Amino acid sequence: MIESSGIAALLANWRLPHEPAAMQMHRLLSNAIGRNPTDRIYTCLLEEQALAQAGRLDRQLAGAVSGAPCPLLGVPVAVKDNIDLRGVTTSCGSVALARPPAAEDSAIAARLRQAGAILIGKTHLDEAALGASGRNEHFGRCVNPRDRRMLTGGSSSGSAAAVAAGHALLGVGTDTLGSVRIPAALCGIVGFKPTHDGLPMRGVAPLYPRFDTLGLLAGSLADVALAAAALLDPAPAAPARGLLLFLGDAALTAADGPVAQAYRRCVAALGGTPALRLREFPAVDFAEVSRAALWEVAGDFAARLKTGATPLANPGRLGAELRRLLERAASLPASRLQAGRAILIDAAHRMRRGLDDADAILTPTCPVEAVDARDDLPRSIAAFVAPANIAGLPAVSWPQAIAGGRPVNLQLIGRAGEDLRLLALAASIRERLGGSPP
Repeated sequence: MIESSGIAALLANWRLPHEPAAMQMHRLLSNAIGRNPTDRIYTCLLEEQALAQAGRLDRQLAGAVSGAPCPLLGVPVAVKDNIDLRGVTTSCGSVALARPPAAEDSAIAARLRQAGAILIGKTHLDEAALGASGRNEHFGRCVNPRDRRMLTGGSSSGSAAAVAAGHALLGVGTDTLGSVRIPAALCGIVGFKPTHDGLPMRGVAPLYPRFDTLGLLAGSLADVALAAAALLDPAPAAPARGLLLFLGDAALTAADGPVAQAYRRCVAALGGTPALRLREFPAVDFAEVSRAALWEVAGDFAARLKTGATPLANPGRLGAELRRLLERAASLPASRLQAGRAILIDAAHRMRRGLDDADAILTPTCPVEAVDARDDLPRSIAAFVAPANIAGLPAVSWPQAIAGGRPVNLQLIGRAGEDLRLLALAASIRERLGGSPP
């Protein structure tokens, strides 16, 4: 387990007398390896590579090896197993879709290594990254370290669980319809989806490229902000507008009562904040939008499998749950899909237009607080997260403590290209609402 309280603390630790990085890494990996047969967080652990890199770090810190400044020096990172790492199979969470060992690192893996991060393993995901439960019939159910009886959410289940379990300080996942922010919310950590194409997608198995993004998971907003600053391409600063949009009752129908009530308490508390104006976002049927998005993504993926655009290494081995979803999507009439696309275009337009003069839209992250591992996922699980993908906007989710009330997972959706400003605004809102950081 990582003993540091976060990325900043770990980086500061290297400037002080400290336990060798190789010893820390050995303890971390021993814990992850010992628990993985039951917790199923990783599809593979990179023990030899990670220990070798930690050894090089110790020599560098001792002055035996010189190196350029590294903003993520020695930070342990868990990477979702639909992202290529040189010499390692990319399973995509599937026997049928598995790809042979990659000839080179994905662009994001190369960027992480250049920043000094130590990649400790590839993580569990829903098959093909097309799911939101963290259950996988090939690899088993990824256990939620926060509560073993509950689902992790997905599809970036293992990357979220690795951070929640303390094995990694940073998780990297993919987010097509909320696949980073859903498991972040259900595992009690922070999940960030940047502006579309804000992180390089080369070497990432595609699901639906128009919506696909990479995403970051960490234990705090501060950690995500540090990682985002190190990994994102710099963007020009934009002036703050001092206006926050919130959801009214009509838009909260997808949320369970306790989630909606906690969210309203947050909005009411922010209403008394100086220098921050609030305005209600025009009602959108978020559940309808997320369903239309699911059928668009699943239908497109089914068509690519049929034409061979997405090759199947083992055609007869698609999991039953994924196969049923794809068959259902493929059977939908063209008129239904066309109507769904009109819904998506309208929703993206509404989101961008709403942010013309505002800094962000504040929403719940998930419509439920938790999902029992024995239960089906709520149909509206992606209701509040999918719209950011549809519009190509950055979004961040975090667990928010509320003075005198039950906590809630909040999400901010911001303007395209203003990723770092969005993270700063989220930190400001968390502080204004009170409560200890996660």
